[in-house]
Amino acid sequence: SKNAKSIFEYLNCDYEDIDCIKSKSIDDILLAQNNAIKLNPNTLFINFLPFAPLIDSDGEIPVQPLYALQQGDLPIQPDAMLAGSVYDEGQLFVYELFGSTLTKVKYNTVIDTVFGVYAKSIKEYYPYDLLPDNNDGRNVLNVLATDLLFYCPLRNITRGYQSVLGEEAIPTYIYRFKHVISFDCWGANYTYCDGVVCHGSELPFVFNVFTDGDTVTYDPNDDEINLTNDLVTIWNNFITNNDPNKGISVSTYLPLYSTLTDELVVLDEPGSEDQSFVRSSYCDLWDKLGYFW
Repeated sequence: SKNAKSIFEYLNCDYEDIDCIKSKSIDDILLAQNNAIKLNPNTLFINFLPFAPLIDSDGEIPVQPLYALQQGDLPIQPDAMLAGSVYDEGQLFVYELFGSTLTKVKYNTVIDTVFGVYAKSIKEYYPYDLLPDNNDGRNVLNVLATDLLFYCPLRNITRGYQSVLGEEAIPTYIYRFKHVISFDCWGANYTYCDGVVCHGSELPFVFNVFTDGDTVTYDPNDDEINLTNDLVTIWNNFITNNDPNKGISVSTYLPLYSTLTDELVVLDEPGSEDQSFVRSSYCDLWDKLGYFW
């Protein structure tokens, strides 16, 4: 509600005066979204997603989806699950939130402020010098945020519903997209995504779209064309047969996920490969500490 109040105030509207908000232009609303929200040191998530969906016992989303998925409690039970994440999911969010370099002192201050009594343990797993020759704490925060917000929660909910449902658990396939895009699709405002696998990097490949049909056209290389064919086929097979490996022949086989083997496929070209227990100790940490900060 604090962010909502800030938006109303920025737009010179009384709080909850919806008619006033509706009278504003799209540009006014976008300016308010970008300028009205202040950094909240007490809640990490609200800074990354200031307008996340509202959990309300009497509303459209009555239960936190993470908890519901852990228990296999879905309004519509799917026949199978195919899920993926990308290698540097956190980069976009971290660099938008912190616009300048984080020194070691500043990095440690961020960790101490956000995680409180758990900061010491977290800095043992994510020290400032986690990455070779690192001189910016944002790079380590990218690793932390990728684990905390994307990869580890996916592992957590999958293990949760497999544990609760046992043999009745839905078949699940997981991939991790690791390909660094060869062409510049980010532009001048997102240079921090050059050379890393930012949130959304897989979308041109999943949808086989490299142009807007007007002014923007990208030129994928041969490896990226092969990667596109793999991803399109994987999703097509899954949608058609509830199995990414069944149907059209695909060069990359996706293993069925099991808690015992913790196996997934890392997608890249050249060099897609199966891996097990990816970032296992880090995910064990977050499973213990929780996913809401």
